[in-house]
Amino acid sequence: MIYNTLGLIFDLFGVILLFRFGILPDNLWNHILMDNEMSEKDEKRHKIWSKIAISLIFIGFTLQLLGSLHQHINNRTDSQQSFKNLNLGKEKNQTSGITATLKLKYDNKKLYYQLKLNGLTDSYKDISNFVFSLEDKDGFEISEITEKNSTDNVNSSRLYMKDSLIFTIKNSIPYSEKDYSQIRKWNLKITK
Repeated sequence: MIYNTLGLIFDLFGVILLFRFGILPDNLWNHILMDNEMSEKDEKRHKIWSKIAISLIFIGFTLQLLGSLHQHINNRTDSQQSFKNLNLGKEKNQTSGITATLKLKYDNKKLYYQLKLNGLTDSYKDISNFVFSLEDKDGFEISEITEKNSTDNVNSSRLYMKDSLIFTIKNSIPYSEKDYSQIRKWNLKITK
């Protein structure tokens, strides 16, 4: 980013100088001197400043090119540093009898999750929130995510099959790479 900014500044000054002093091949200088009666000192000054202008434009272009290459390399490194999707498996909440599976994906500083709950339709009635805690390998809680058990939850879908209900929640939240790399287990909780 800084390379691009510096490149634009160099280009801007180069163009301003070029506009002021012009750029002409050496063989046309004699023609200009005859028409404008320019002194040798002025001619030398014009030649020097026009060369400086061209140099500034060239340096600016080079800096912008370096900035673009630098960004491209960083973007490529970020995309190669893809994180595996985590399928944390099934978890059963003993209180409600609801079984759930949780899948996680980390991308661009966001945690994407898919929580799929399966249980009898009646077991969802008194539940106001589904809470799942993400834990490290030793069982310490890293974070906790809460989703409403509501038909107006725009992140959810419901599939009724006879007397059972499959409730799927897909959402994303800002999340740190460090926390994501520590997730090994999860735990499903409900609140009434």
